[in-house]
Amino acid sequence: MKNYFRGSLLTFSMVAILTACGSEESNKDAAASDEGHDEFPTENITLTVPYDTGGTSDRIARGITKTLSDEIGSAVTVENVLGGSGIVGTTGYLNQKDSDGHHLLFLSHPHFEGSVIRSGEFSYDDFDMVGIVHDSPIALWVNADAGFETAEEFITELQNNPGKYRYGGLAGSYSDVTAKIFNDRFAIDAAGVPYDGGGELRTSVLSGETDYIMTDIEGTIAGAGEDLIPLLTFSGERYHLTEDVPTMNEVLEEMGQEPDFPAQSNMKSIMIHKDVKENHPERYDSIINAFDKAMTDEDLLSEFETQGIFLGWIPGDEGLEIAQEAASSIEENRELFE
Repeated sequence: MKNYFRGSLLTFSMVAILTACGSEESNKDAAASDEGHDEFPTENITLTVPYDTGGTSDRIARGITKTLSDEIGSAVTVENVLGGSGIVGTTGYLNQKDSDGHHLLFLSHPHFEGSVIRSGEFSYDDFDMVGIVHDSPIALWVNADAGFETAEEFITELQNNPGKYRYGGLAGSYSDVTAKIFNDRFAIDAAGVPYDGGGELRTSVLSGETDYIMTDIEGTIAGAGEDLIPLLTFSGERYHLTEDVPTMNEVLEEMGQEPDFPAQSNMKSIMIHKDVKENHPERYDSIINAFDKAMTDEDLLSEFETQGIFLGWIPGDEGLEIAQEAASSIEENRELFE
């Protein structure tokens, strides 16, 4: 009995010591885990918009910040950085902003791709895509008081009066891409006037500074109402907001030409510095998750629909593939932009 007690006491002591050691190690592991936890965000999120205020990009960026702030857990502020049709803001984002996940970039496609061709200072390799937030076909717009009723009438007027008319464009965007392909297709001699954002672009036609523009349907309806009218759209089929307006290829058929004009559509995306996903994968995932929730919020979608803007959400690599494929018309017509 005496030996049994002594053995039991020894066993109990060893278990107690091992348990204490185990608890100490567990506490150390827990402490280490807490120390290594990556808190994010630790400051406000800045969304750089390299275009002017009042355009579709700016309105969408500002419109999503409240819902995005709620989902990401920190205030999201918009910073407009103008110049070079997006080049200044995009270059500044890459060179001056910390790649820690607290800085995002709002881009318009193929505005971005045109800037890549013209500047050579950045490319898709410098970024990861968070996602596409908006997609709207391009249309040909004129002032409602200009007196033109059909696209054929307007095209004939441009062809018969070389050098008389002027068109506005955002260098490197689909407004510029489409206008150059359009003018080249119909041998139109018109002077191009560059602008830095959609607000200025639409105002140029309203004020008579330019005679026509090619820009997205939703943003123009929201920004100009009935003061600008579309004569044709560059969509594959008639768009639901402009069902009475023919497509470019329908017009070509009416004119006895091959209906082979490429579809053109403005896309808006959120991009982020390449280093964030590589060095802070958890932060990148947090950003994606926040946008997943924000961009499917019914109240947010309804709010934009009342403005004639229909948001969408195509995340990550899927969005990147779509944007690059859609921008292929720029590469096919590269000589027009170099």
